[in-house]
Amino acid sequence: MVDSEKIRQINKVVAKCFEVNTDVQKTPAKNLMPEFIKAGIFNKDQRGGLPIREILRELDTRNELSRIPYVLPERKKVNTYWYFVPIHNAINNDKSQLIEANMESKSIPEVAKPQDVLDDLITDNLNVVFCGTAVGNKSGEKKLYYAGIGNKFYKTLFEIGLIPRVFLPEEYKQLIQYGIGLTDLAKRKSGNDIVVDDDDFDVKRFLKAILKFKPKVVCFNGKAAASVYLFGTKDQTRDVEYGILDKKIGETQLFVAPSTSGSANAYWDIDYWKQIIDLIA
Repeated sequence: MVDSEKIRQINKVVAKCFEVNTDVQKTPAKNLMPEFIKAGIFNKDQRGGLPIREILRELDTRNELSRIPYVLPERKKVNTYWYFVPIHNAINNDKSQLIEANMESKSIPEVAKPQDVLDDLITDNLNVVFCGTAVGNKSGEKKLYYAGIGNKFYKTLFEIGLIPRVFLPEEYKQLIQYGIGLTDLAKRKSGNDIVVDDDDFDVKRFLKAILKFKPKVVCFNGKAAASVYLFGTKDQTRDVEYGILDKKIGETQLFVAPSTSGSANAYWDIDYWKQIIDLIA
């Protein structure tokens, strides 16, 4: 299995590549080998990008390519050619490849999908969708968002004026009436950030949902969730700042607020949450 730290470093290098070279829409994976070597991911290149190809092949074999959301495989009869593209391009290509495969095979066998711990609460054109890393153990057990003892989520929504009173977790579906949606980056595992691994996160699924439903704002509930989206790992929070991010998903503004979890009380500052009101006005 490819270790999470190596995946984190690869995602960081690729993200930086497209951040600096905004006109680049597609690049062979082997072309980034000098940057991977400079970052200490590999010691040297072999056979024109073999080290990165071996990692991508292993992830492909394990059905874990989503851990590097920039990957674009071009599958031929004999070989697969590996490219990196900006995340949005990768999503669009996923769709086109599925259509292509359907046209060739005429039918796609149905495969049983693992059950999500808790379904997204989302619909078209919401004011804000709050996104965490994963639902906590109590929320997973009760099938209710933000059900953990000490979580300030519903109290905070009331205090900043997004809802008319403090809701109980059992009432979370009523949030949709107030233009509020809920999701997480890991849908098939529950627990705190210590027990949720980087390979549990599905950034592509999250991006597809946001591009489909087009909320005004996505607010990451805590730096860890933003770190997963930006760098592919929950462990790079030192590089995340609270407030507005300089990136968007389509037309959706991205924002980072302190976690409402009771375990994150040391970092709590409701003033950042109050800024959400101005963003959705």
